[in-house]
Amino acid sequence: MYYLCFLSLLAEYRSYIWHKLSCLFVLLFFLRRLRALIFSFLSFYMETIELKVDMVALHEKRVRKCLSKVKGIEKVEVEASIQKVTVTGYANRNKILKALRRVGLRAECWSPQNEILSAYATGTLMFNNFNFF
Repeated sequence: MYYLCFLSLLAEYRSYIWHKLSCLFVLLFFLRRLRALIFSFLSFYMETIELKVDMVALHEKRVRKCLSKVKGIEKVEVEASIQKVTVTGYANRNKILKALRRVGLRAECWSPQNEILSAYATGTLMFNNFNFF
């Protein structure tokens, strides 16, 4: 008799524990998804991103207008002569690239090689205050 009573209590307690654990697992799953979502869309520190955008002087206004609509951007500097855009803010690099491509401009991350090539093309390559061109 006591054994059957104990088994019935154990079965009820086991279902109660199972219910609580399943609720806990579901909650942890959604919290992990939420954390991943927040970290993928937000940048917690201000950074400066340099981009090479294929444009002419006429596109400068379009670049500024496009990037002003992206949340988290503090400052945009456009140098149309060397096709360089410098963005300062909390926005993610991929969001900025996607916004520029949506407008129809080809954009990629700026590399030191681009700087040397653009200096060579414009004739302003300087090392240690000596002009080579």
